[in-house]
Amino acid sequence: MTTILNHLDTMSIGRPKRVGPVTLYPLYWHGPTALPYDTAAEAFAASVAERPEWIEARLNLGLAQFSEQKLGDAAQTFDAVLDAEPANTSAIRGRIAVALELEDYQKALDLHAALIEAGERSPELFYNTGLLLQKFGDLDNAIRLYEEALSESPNFTEALVNLGHALHAKGNKLRSEEHTSEL
Repeated sequence: MTTILNHLDTMSIGRPKRVGPVTLYPLYWHGPTALPYDTAAEAFAASVAERPEWIEARLNLGLAQFSEQKLGDAAQTFDAVLDAEPANTSAIRGRIAVALELEDYQKALDLHAALIEAGERSPELFYNTGLLLQKFGDLDNAIRLYEEALSESPNFTEALVNLGHALHAKGNKLRSEEHTSEL
């Protein structure tokens, strides 16, 4: 069987691109014929088999598996990256996507916390973590994270709305109305 390494002289790695929550490292084929793989997942699996230490190939394999709805395989692939590089934010984000798709909200929440602990800061991260906390009934921390999202992006409508809902659920109707009136 032809492996991807037999074709490395006719391939190149492109510039990294953000695709949703992860960074994608595209592989470009410069050969006269197609590679002997039916799917991207097969090609990246062959790459990983030849070079297990190639983290970018593992990340792309996880993305390909996720896009093919092979969620268990994608989870294992992202977990393997995290075993090698526990702070790899692309792998954490990929694993979050899998956990959410599998409705494993506790895993998604734990991984969101890992991103925050790794120093990630974005309104979307705080908002999504707040949503998960609210789902689990941790309204105080959900409110704190919605407020953090709003401190980073004051016009973040979804954060304002969910902050209002969380405050209302806590019984703080006056403060809830203040936030929903800002819309």
